[in-house]
Amino acid sequence: MEEWRLQFPEVDEPSMVFGGYPRDWFDSVMKIESKPEDRKWNDMMESLFFNGGKVPVNETLPEEYRTNGLRMLRAVIGSFEPKHEHKEKVCGLILKSLCSY
Repeated sequence: MEEWRLQFPEVDEPSMVFGGYPRDWFDSVMKIESKPEDRKWNDMMESLFFNGGKVPVNETLPEEYRTNGLRMLRAVIGSFEPKHEHKEKVCGLILKSLCSY
């Protein structure tokens, strides 16, 4: 099985806290075609968005990658701008990158 992961730009503290994220990065991720099996990541995003919780990150990934990914996840989830459906898709792909083995 081929490993698939997003590349995450760095996200600073204010962006993470106030929901700022690189719009060009977000737009490029929106162009990625979702697969039916990715629905589980969107469901995880919905659960985190509405209920909170802990992200089951793949601990074998490099620490910097995990940190940048979690910061991006928080920045996108905390943002008011994108439509919820777009936020769900991008956050699902972030979770797929961070949690899959």
